[in-house]
Amino acid sequence: MNAIEVFSGLDAVVHHADISYDNTGASLANDMLDPLPGFNSNTGSPTYSFYMNAWQPGGNVVRYPPQWGIAVPPNADFVIEIHYGPGAQGQVDSTVMNLEFVNGGGVRPVSVGWLLNTSHMTDGPLEIPANTVQTFHQERTVTATTSFVSICPHMHHVGVSYKVWFEYAGDTVPLIDIPQWDFHWQRYYTFQQVQVIPAGAVIKSEAVYDNTIFNPDNPHNPPQDMYNGSTTDSEMFLCYFIWANYQAGDEDIVMDSTLLVNTPEQIPSDDGLTIFPNPTNGMVHIAMPPDLTGSSQLRVMDAAGRVVLSSAPRMASNELVLHEDLSGLPQGVYLLEMRNDTKRWMQRVVRW
Repeated sequence: MNAIEVFSGLDAVVHHADISYDNTGASLANDMLDPLPGFNSNTGSPTYSFYMNAWQPGGNVVRYPPQWGIAVPPNADFVIEIHYGPGAQGQVDSTVMNLEFVNGGGVRPVSVGWLLNTSHMTDGPLEIPANTVQTFHQERTVTATTSFVSICPHMHHVGVSYKVWFEYAGDTVPLIDIPQWDFHWQRYYTFQQVQVIPAGAVIKSEAVYDNTIFNPDNPHNPPQDMYNGSTTDSEMFLCYFIWANYQAGDEDIVMDSTLLVNTPEQIPSDDGLTIFPNPTNGMVHIAMPPDLTGSSQLRVMDAAGRVVLSSAPRMASNELVLHEDLSGLPQGVYLLEMRNDTKRWMQRVVRW
């Protein structure tokens, strides 16, 4: 399976719609025992051999890179779990899931899941007393270099902001920042390029919850103490990721080319020097500042200020991008300096 699209039949009450596959037959047995279509917890619990996708209100199409996907075994049963919020009783739902498949050999396996949850909180438990604003954090160490495709934070109505980043070798790399949380706009944020996070990096997050009368989305008036729970009038602190084991070249896979003009993702500095990809496992591309004229010098310095690489690039007048190979340097954070006779430009770059 290479892509999933979900159309909610009851936008006002569908809290989530997840899909898994079960290759044991246990879920089908529960379905056969229940006289109505499907089954609920009164009949039994579903069996998830592999968790395939999570959809929340506002979710968009989930799509993996070409020839990436989740392998579904022959004769496996798809298990769809739909959670309804208040007001659903007596209504008829027609939620639809469209699945797109890719066939043939050489398909790279994709993994999905809630890599950040309440077990990763550094200041839990998730409790928000009435009439307070609370801030909570999560941390998780990446044990193997991993290629991330998408990210999707999840809170309920008391949440007001959520941001995620990772830290590695003294540097901080943002992954997502939602300053104004909206429960009805929980999209999968697909990275413009596959985001490679090196082993040893720490993924961190920060979320703010406003359980006061000044939060117009607060489900309780007057406010009530809020706790971690599955119902829409409780709260959650989760972040969903889609990823694959790293392979060389993943950082050059473009997922969304709408902002690109034949170049990888660019990370501009404040003074006009642009280095990409950053972090890098070797080759970097340096977009020249528009006011760089005359002879120039490139220097790369380590954390102690020692010059570890130096060159005097000769560029044609119409050349906009310089290519530099850092693969010979040890892993770490470096300072790249470009200068001419009158000015210098500096930018940090992470070599992993």
